[in-house]
Parts: sequence; C-alpha cells; structure tokens
Amino acid sequence: MAQLFKRSFSGLDLSKLQASLYDMKVAHGTDEYLARFVGWESRPDSNEELALFVIRTPEGERARKLVFATGEKIEDPRRLKLLFALAFSTRNFEAEEITPTPEELNTVQ
Repeated sequence: MAQLFKRSFSGLDLSKLQASLYDMKVAHGTDEYLARFVGWESRPDSNEELALFVIRTPEGERARKLVFATGEKIEDPRRLKLLFALAFSTRNFEAEEITPTPEELNTVQ
C-alpha cells in the first residue's frame, strides 16, 4: 500500500503547484516576477482604497499596493491587474505603495 501511495504522488511537481497560486507575470526592467491580487484595504482617515498585490521574488513574497481615492477603485479584475503591471514596471522596485497616474488610468479604460 505504501508503494502505491508513493507512486501516485511521485509525479507531483510542487513548483507548479506554488506557481498556480500566482495568476499574472509582471516585469520590472529585465526581471520578471509572479504576482497575484489578494484583496482591498481601506484607509478611512485619508479616504483611500488600496489594492493589495503580492509578488514573488527570489528573496520571498513582497507586498505592493495600488492607492486609489475613495470611489475611484477599479472593480474589473482584468483592468486592475493590467494597471498594476503597468505601474509596477515604471516605478521604483522598492516602492510599496504606487499611486497610478492619470495617464495610466486612461490606458486601462
């Protein structure tokens, strides 16, 4: 029975399983990273909505946030992911919070 169990899971590729947790690729310079959208955070004191993303780097996972004024957040997941990929590629890699420019917002309309 143990041999049968071992044989049925020997083909399991954990790297593919982990990669499936990420649903998009983003680039910064010549480097590519896997990323995923994880949810929204509100800042009632400053009237901001933050779209939370996680990127996978060789050092581990890092959080990045897109900052929107209240009422300006993008509900369409495809547009939101496109905006994140666009903004992430042009900003300082170390910036944890990214405020999209009007041009970037118009690009994903």
